Amino acid sequence: MRTVAVIGGGVSGLISTKCCLDGDLLPTCYEMTKDIGGLWNYDENAVDGKASVMKSTEVNTSKEFMAFSDFPPPADYPNYMHNSKLLSYFRMYASKFDLLKCFRFRRRVTRIEPTDDYEQTGCWLIYSVDVNETDEEKIRGKLHSWQYKTPHGFEDKTVLIVGIGSSAGDMAVELGRAAKQVYLSTRRGTWVYNRVGPNGWPTDMYRTNLMLATIQKYFPWLMNRLIERELSKKFNHELYSLKPDHLPLQQHPFINDDLPNRILCGSVIIKPNIKEFSSDGHSVLFEDNTKIDHVDCVLMATGFNIAFPYLNESILSVKDNKIQLYKFVWPSHLAHPTLAVMGLIQPWGAINPMTELQARWAVRAFKRELKLPSRLKMDEDIHQRFEKMSKRYVSSPRHTIQVDYIEYCNELANEVGCLPNILSYLLNDFSLGWLLLCGPCTPYRYRLEGPSKWKDARHAILTQDKRVECPLRHGKRQNQSMKYPINPTFSMTMYQTPLEVVNTLRDHIVSSSTFCNREEFLETLENVQNNLSNDGNTSIDNCHVIRCINLEGFDGVGKTTLANKLAQNPGFSLLPTLPDSIRPFRAYFDAQNEYVRRSYYSLCNIVASHKLASSSHTTVWVLDRYWPSTIAYQLAHQDNLDLASIENPLPWPNHLVRPSYVVYLYLNEDKRRGRIAQRHSQEPMDPEEQQLASDNTFRERLDAIYRRVENIHSIDADATTDEMAETILQGFKNS
Repeated sequence: MRTVAVIGGGVSGLISTKCCLDGDLLPTCYEMTKDIGGLWNYDENAVDGKASVMKSTEVNTSKEFMAFSDFPPPADYPNYMHNSKLLSYFRMYASKFDLLKCFRFRRRVTRIEPTDDYEQTGCWLIYSVDVNETDEEKIRGKLHSWQYKTPHGFEDKTVLIVGIGSSAGDMAVELGRAAKQVYLSTRRGTWVYNRVGPNGWPTDMYRTNLMLATIQKYFPWLMNRLIERELSKKFNHELYSLKPDHLPLQQHPFINDDLPNRILCGSVIIKPNIKEFSSDGHSVLFEDNTKIDHVDCVLMATGFNIAFPYLNESILSVKDNKIQLYKFVWPSHLAHPTLAVMGLIQPWGAINPMTELQARWAVRAFKRELKLPSRLKMDEDIHQRFEKMSKRYVSSPRHTIQVDYIEYCNELANEVGCLPNILSYLLNDFSLGWLLLCGPCTPYRYRLEGPSKWKDARHAILTQDKRVECPLRHGKRQNQSMKYPINPTFSMTMYQTPLEVVNTLRDHIVSSSTFCNREEFLETLENVQNNLSNDGNTSIDNCHVIRCINLEGFDGVGKTTLANKLAQNPGFSLLPTLPDSIRPFRAYFDAQNEYVRRSYYSLCNIVASHKLASSSHTTVWVLDRYWPSTIAYQLAHQDNLDLASIENPLPWPNHLVRPSYVVYLYLNEDKRRGRIAQRHSQEPMDPEEQQLASDNTFRERLDAIYRRVENIHSIDADATTDEMAETILQGFKNS
């Protein structure tokens, strides 16, 4: 099997790893930090060499365009996600496709060079070192936009922001509510786009379609006029000192819904280009000869330089922020197509779908399933691209990797072999064909056919509007059969690693406005994470059997009474699988969506596993529910579950210790309901019991999954507690 090195565990790294696995390649992803997400993984510390968003950053493209083409985002997620939500979505993706098994965290690649036999094989040598992140790497003082995280420390100060890209706009808006005064210096001005489009629809869902892309390609003057007229309806750009000399299509789009409000309120003042600073750095003179006499802080938001410090310039060189890459992917001069660059583009639109198509193309080339053009033709294409950009865009280091979303996606899809034939769909599947022609060009269309096509792509396209509406309706969803606020096409991975569990819960509570005792719960998560190894699993050797008894079964079968009875035996003790540090939060997590709820119970299992592993030599533990209940309920809640697809027996996850004797207590349903009725005569049934009582299919599915658990022993609970205890103790001794 061919091996592939993926450098970086951000979104491009996740996508590339997944595409390699789809193509039966063996990827290893090197990530210098301890987690996935890249710049979307917020870090309160400004660490040199590690980009990270501001705490308040929200994406500028809506969720249906940020989506991975075979993994729609949860329906209840907001259309423009906060960075924590986007990171949570990335974690779901990594969990769904089991990507973290390919990751090597805290590894920095220092050098990549061709092997001695490169001319024959096209292979590369990867040199990497361990990374120890320490507080010494923190950068003191705020100078560049990447160092800005929150408005804390800028209160009542006069701040000058230089530049007018996305980061500059976000900082100006946020600091405009905290600082004494914010000045925003821009050389050219900018056209300001809104996230909210006509009728409240996300702008890209309204604007990014094939019809408008065709007009833009062949009649750019008309599209410029239409865009300028639309943007000018929002506010007078000239009056606000923002109107540039260039046309809308001649710059990368600037998206900010709040900047005009901050300007109108006076908290942000637009200034022209800087002429000079005073010698002490506190006064600033602008090109219009206006002056600010006292500036406390200057934030530079003037862009970034492209660099590959681990590659020799003979392999990949950058000059004036330009890089010689065929279709922004392939170095044209290399003898073999075995080195590809992912995500080095600045699109008019979402970057994720483009990066995914780049990766799919690269995988096919790695496998020799397609051939790249000659070097002459690739160089010619590179030259034409730069010529086209220089004619269209204002001269700027930022405008060297510009692409248009639909044109570039279709170009890559044609290389991959997954470009849909719209005419064919119009003739044979009109509802889908019409959406492909006139609807938003969401990434799912590139999974309808060709290599790695996805059987649910059509459904994802036809239901994308419902996912847009879902978070806006606050529960009043058109699809009332949706039991949990989670995308019905999303199916959880059975075995979440401990790191995935910790990150899912941390992301959830950090973004929750209703979670109480946040610090207490975060401390528990931190304690768990401190015991994890670099691959996201437990650091102790949990892959062994512990002599203990685990009781499983529905409510009403007598588990709790039986567990207490067994714990009375000499040398036995009862171990609650809801630890004291986590138990108080059960009611809260029971009210959350299925993915978050099961992550909570998975955390309980991890904590219990550590307890078992560390103290089993002193006592025999009795557990009233453990991992079998978590997995049984998780799988049973999937409406489209095919029992035949579940392994039989169902193996235990490697990151948990395994009880030596696991018992499934079952009982005739009429008798079980009778016991439940007696128990709840004075109090209402909990949601779990209500579902067991009302949903026969769910109950039967749950029973079948319990019985499939590896080495589980089924015992009829229609016996006395003493009789069952004797049977279990005998089985335990013989196990």
